[in-house]
Amino acid sequence: MQYSQIQTSLRMAALIGRHIKGELNTTETQELQSWIDASPENRVMVEELMNTAIRQTEWENLQQHNGEQVLAAILNKAAADQKIKRLRFIRLIAAAAILLLLGGVGMKLVLDGARTSPGRTAQYTNDIPPGGRKAQLVLANGNVVSLGVGKDTTFTEGNGTEIKQKKGQLIYNNDGRNTLAYNLLTTPVGGEYEITLADGTHVWLNASSSIRYPTTFNGKERKVEITGEAYFEVAGNAQMPFKVKINEQMEVEVLGTHFNINGYKDEATVNTTLLEGAVRVKTNGQLQLLKPGQQAQVNSAGGISLITNINTEQVVAWKDGLFNFDDVSLQEMMRQLSRWYDIEVIYEGKVPEMRFGGKMVRNLSLSQLLRVLEQSKVHFRIEEGRKVIVTQ
Repeated sequence: MQYSQIQTSLRMAALIGRHIKGELNTTETQELQSWIDASPENRVMVEELMNTAIRQTEWENLQQHNGEQVLAAILNKAAADQKIKRLRFIRLIAAAAILLLLGGVGMKLVLDGARTSPGRTAQYTNDIPPGGRKAQLVLANGNVVSLGVGKDTTFTEGNGTEIKQKKGQLIYNNDGRNTLAYNLLTTPVGGEYEITLADGTHVWLNASSSIRYPTTFNGKERKVEITGEAYFEVAGNAQMPFKVKINEQMEVEVLGTHFNINGYKDEATVNTTLLEGAVRVKTNGQLQLLKPGQQAQVNSAGGISLITNINTEQVVAWKDGLFNFDDVSLQEMMRQLSRWYDIEVIYEGKVPEMRFGGKMVRNLSLSQLLRVLEQSKVHFRIEEGRKVIVTQ
């Protein structure tokens, strides 16, 4: 089976699982519905997996085996067997992935026929839950509102802008006639959130990130400022260009597009990755125009490097509720985990030189995730004070 087919199957499995849990946003719901409508077989499969009785039966069967090994075996077979039927593979991987996701068991999605080596069984006396939908909104008058996935609410900013909190995201409604005011949305370590700006632009904020934006857009441009990581789906408006300022040091000018910006201070470069449309990266008087599938990396000195053929699915995996560790170093992986689980990572002895592959859902507890990683030659223990010790 082709790699792209495996990727599509994994994506659909994740969407079906999140649909069962009621966590899909509007864009994801449309994506899943389009896939369901593409064939009668797809529709039947989803209807079966939505059936509680069928899921319970398959879950009881799956519990007789090691969940991670079941997934690894399915994926390894698909990578090796070019004749495996696409629908049969999707049915297998969707069932296993969804049942593991709903059942709270860690899952390792091993791609390209990779094999895992046996490791010692990890025992953890402490555990840390995953991050979730939470943020703080600072209004123009300085008042702070705590946000989450609780009861949907509607409130009004001082300039008359209507703000709705609905299913873990903020939605602004402004006719453009209200006076200019700025809000600040901030996610903590272990938090994420979504926002639809007054112009219809949709923004996802990763953990430990922020976006400062006007509650209404008027004038000659639309401009926002971010820190950390954010994914944008910008509403088109040729008469009012959209611009993003990152960490007070660089700017991205949007020409109608979907793109991701990773500007965490503990990363070596600020990375702007384009999925659709076009963007222009500006820093220190330099300009770099991006095409879809390209990434602009800006170093601390302001130099720009253009990287082509980027795995965009890996870049935005966080937005889709996944960790994608394909060809990721141990230190890169642990930086991602530290932001999502709000942990301090300590290396005991020399930092192991190794790279990982595969995917995991982000709703696992830390101990569940570490048990899967223990299949490699690296080991972990969780100590008081949200500390994770890494050893070989």
